[in-house]
Amino acid sequence: ECLLVPDKGDVTKGDMLIKELLLLHEKYEALLIMNINFLPSVLKGLREQGKKVPEDLSIIVWDETDLTECLGITTVAQFPEFMGKMAAQRAIALVEKTEDKEPREKTLPTELHIRNSCVKPKA
Repeated sequence: ECLLVPDKGDVTKGDMLIKELLLLHEKYEALLIMNINFLPSVLKGLREQGKKVPEDLSIIVWDETDLTECLGITTVAQFPEFMGKMAAQRAIALVEKTEDKEPREKTLPTELHIRNSCVKPKA
């Protein structure tokens, strides 16, 4: 089962989102945090609810930072320099009119950095 919880834009409210999530369903095994800025308040919320990472809930965060590495949090790393380079090349091509203006879809590389915040799913 998968549940998407909108962030409502306030990264300090991760603890409240965790409380709501656990009230809805105590048996979630994993959490994917799409906004790295939620990590501190989510960890606070898990601690307040007596939950341990990864014993009670595995965590994966979208984006690599020194904090995630230091805390041993599993991440999906993206490459902002590469994204910037691709965007700049596209902007230059549009200005120079060497490409058409049609929107393009581009899949950019990511890497999964497995650390201590995840365990194998329970059967």
